[in-house]
Amino acid sequence: MSCYEMAKSISTKKSYRFAAITTEDGQELADVTIAYETFGTFRDHKTPAILLCHALTGDAHAG
Repeated sequence: MSCYEMAKSISTKKSYRFAAITTEDGQELADVTIAYETFGTFRDHKTPAILLCHALTGDAHAG
């Protein structure tokens, strides 16, 4: 099993929908959905790691 396949098999896909987001320059983006993946469970005494993948990466698993 490749690292890619392993990561997909142990992750949980989730999404969050914003009704609207206002950008720094005042433009409004309506109906924005952000997809993300979680690996394991969060522990109160640990700091979670966050990996942001922008559009140029081509694949970020979530979706």
